[in-house]
Amino acid sequence: MDKPIDCDNKQHFKYIYSIIRGKGEPLRLSDGTILFPSMINADPQRAIETFEIRYNNNELPTSYTYEKYINDKNLQTVIHGLKLEADAFWLLIMFCFDYALDRCEGLKFGDNAKDLIDKFIQVADSIKESDSDKIQLTLKSDKSKITLTSGKALATILQWIRQCYDEVQDKSSLSVFDKSDVKQLFLRNEESDSVLIWYFATLMRYFFELNPYYKGESKKCDGLSLSKNLLISTLIYNLGLSRNPSFRESDETLKGFFKQYKNKKIESLGNIYF
Repeated sequence: MDKPIDCDNKQHFKYIYSIIRGKGEPLRLSDGTILFPSMINADPQRAIETFEIRYNNNELPTSYTYEKYINDKNLQTVIHGLKLEADAFWLLIMFCFDYALDRCEGLKFGDNAKDLIDKFIQVADSIKESDSDKIQLTLKSDKSKITLTSGKALATILQWIRQCYDEVQDKSSLSVFDKSDVKQLFLRNEESDSVLIWYFATLMRYFFELNPYYKGESKKCDGLSLSKNLLISTLIYNLGLSRNPSFRESDETLKGFFKQYKNKKIESLGNIYF
């Protein structure tokens, strides 16, 4: 596939458009914004244009190239056996890879003052009297630091905090973020490598769920399995998301990831795609 790619090429970008649009009718907000019922939580046009720029500028962090992809005869046999278009599928792979990386290394909203106080009190309330000698409270500044280990002192301080907090009638002001401090508003939220593998695989599987007609006429083609899970598993290895050769050999390892993270939700915001 020659560079530069052009996001106006609907044939090449049709699989990406499919996963961005999702399934169902879009929701139109009063300000004209269109929200699509999709796993891709990003402005559709901006996401497409962002991917185009990053792809053309070689900013996608993988050594897996189009040449390796298109010259892999076994892989291409499976792709054609599933009635997929190789070039459009390649761009889908790259988009899902880049989007998954962005979300798994993204940002999340930090806790506001009320959230932090509530968490502090929750922990304090969970401490039993018998554990009072095992807890400590540290207060640190640029010039000094103090650590309290006295059970009596800690119990008294926690009681004061609880009483004063309960006396605050309007706690809504505590829920307001200090917009001048971006570090408090957004926090880096980096997921593990295994979560990244699961999320990339989930995005690819989502595409096949949206487009069930991409399937083989039989379970095998020229002796090769047309399992979509095995195809995704192979791509995980090829992209360098894992160096475990079991991903190339069967889809059992990937099935374990789907099972392990079946209730997982990616709560971070994209730093690139938003």
